Amino acid sequence: LFFNDTATTEIYTEQIVGSVRCVQETVYNENAYFKFRDIHSLDVLSIDFSPDEKYLATSSTDTTVNILDIKNRNVYHRFTGHRRFATKVKFSPDNKFLATAASDGSIYILDFATKEVYHHFNIACGDISKLCFSPEGFTLIANCNTFNVIVLDICLLYTSPSPRDS
Repeated sequence: LFFNDTATTEIYTEQIVGSVRCVQETVYNENAYFKFRDIHSLDVLSIDFSPDEKYLATSSTDTTVNILDIKNRNVYHRFTGHRRFATKVKFSPDNKFLATAASDGSIYILDFATKEVYHHFNIACGDISKLCFSPEGFTLIANCNTFNVIVLDICLLYTSPSPRDS
């Protein structure tokens, strides 16, 4: 993938089909894209769109997680709770939560509406390489680099009533 900072943006995608290399070029007007600048001081490790596609979450080796407002092109919220590299971000399917993970095994569940920490897990498994919510959003799966898969029941965190009760 290549971006060119001229009046138009040229995006090249390459796909290998069998032994044939296919290259496709698409040209966009400069108004069709934008850049978020200076949102992290170090490398971005993970990105995830909110289910409604209004927000983009990013995690970084600078330990921060940013939630970017796509329409208004600004930082909606910055989370600074991680002490080590923020390795993963994942929105829940219902857009209620944002899960964040770090290289020290910590997982934060952020309440998206209030921007507050809903729950914090300290999992002794090292670097978390994947986060995934179940389709209904009741369960969060974390994959650790110690070959462990951690299953977190989000419904157990709710004060009553649980979403499963409805």
